[in-house]
Amino acid sequence: MQSLTLIPDKNENKPESITNHLGCYWETFRMKRKELRIVFILSIILRSPTVDLSVGLKTEYTTQLSDPTTPEFKSLAAQVTQLLNQIYTILFGSKYRGCRVKAFRPQPIRAVQNTDADVELIFDENSTTPIPSGQAAATALKEAVDNNSTLSAQIDSSAITVLNQPIDVIVLFVTNGTFTAALSNTSSDSFTTRTLMIKNGLNPFFTQDFPNSFSLLTMLNYSTGTFKAANDSILNSMDLAFNSSAGNPNTTQIAETMFRAAKSGTLPFQISITSITVNGTVFNSGDVSSKISVLMACFMVAVSLLLTRSS
Repeated sequence: MQSLTLIPDKNENKPESITNHLGCYWETFRMKRKELRIVFILSIILRSPTVDLSVGLKTEYTTQLSDPTTPEFKSLAAQVTQLLNQIYTILFGSKYRGCRVKAFRPQPIRAVQNTDADVELIFDENSTTPIPSGQAAATALKEAVDNNSTLSAQIDSSAITVLNQPIDVIVLFVTNGTFTAALSNTSSDSFTTRTLMIKNGLNPFFTQDFPNSFSLLTMLNYSTGTFKAANDSILNSMDLAFNSSAGNPNTTQIAETMFRAAKSGTLPFQISITSITVNGTVFNSGDVSSKISVLMACFMVAVSLLLTRSS
């Protein structure tokens, strides 16, 4: 089987695979109870935003590659992982955390049956700015391959496609605070500090309300708000990423989570409950409460009818 050639790299600090990364946590907590270790590791996997790609390899497919337990699968998976780690670390820096090979498949309708690798790219859940979309990750890899003869001899840039990516929901809300020009620069300390404050404040609410789907909260931009004088408030544009495997998130529930956070009294900032916009739909606290009350009433009526019929 043809081996993949790694890009020459003078930096010896190679990116860790996700297996090694999780292994560090396992080793650190090895003296804890087994159940706690497993729960902790699974929470890391679930919270990390991911993008799934199919990457065409110029490696002849063999039946052994269909079985993850074979030496052939493990060898090629290790080569693909290390190669993509090198490429994506250069492309996306600290936002990129690693990748894993999920499966190998034969490429369809090819003169020579090469191999498609289904890979999962794993990004940093602590990022303060949005992670790359699936299309951005695929396009960046295609361009890297087309511009590097070593890569183009190993990867088929025409066979790179997006399999799965997070669902993004844009939320606009107004908070107290004074807008400054530095908040317009995503690289500034002011932008990072404010983003971390909002992220740390709202993350627990979305993690609680969307335990199986919420993945990442990042900020897109800040601008002058609408409270009183213009400099008394800040308009915040937020990007929420949800795992697509859980289906489309409910915008009303997202708005309710925002209003719940606003009324909690635990945030280090104040959110206006006059209106919150979720994917272009404007909500106010009264609207959300009334919608939830109607849904609850319908649910109670349905339960009552079922109980009546069964008695």
